[in-house]
Amino acid sequence: GADYIAAPEARGWGIAGAVSLLTGKPLLMIRKAGKLPQSANIVTVEYGTAYSKDSVEFIKKPEYQGKSVVVIDDGNATGGTAMAVRELLEKSGMSTLGFLTAIQYHYKQPRSEYLKWLEEGGFESSFYDL
Repeated sequence: GADYIAAPEARGWGIAGAVSLLTGKPLLMIRKAGKLPQSANIVTVEYGTAYSKDSVEFIKKPEYQGKSVVVIDDGNATGGTAMAVRELLEKSGMSTLGFLTAIQYHYKQPRSEYLKWLEEGGFESSFYDL
């Protein structure tokens, strides 16, 4: 299993916080750029969203080296945030085991493109439509 649960700011924190509490796994909070205290160990990744460009940040710590993480977010439109968070965690020495997203917004990106990205990353995927 994963060593940590990670979630991008801010809606993902609610879902990830509940999973963290239920599993006993520590929660890593991924922040939007400019919200972390100044540190030489800040890792930043820029990415495209459905509407604009954005960036996420995380403070790299030695204890994260070689650890595994599951990323949880509330929704996915283009996969941009998920891809950026994965890159951010990898730059911090961690490996991403998988992604959990509550909602997939099909109107922004065809599901096939997101599935291709997951497949290329070695991830399996399951979608449940309501």
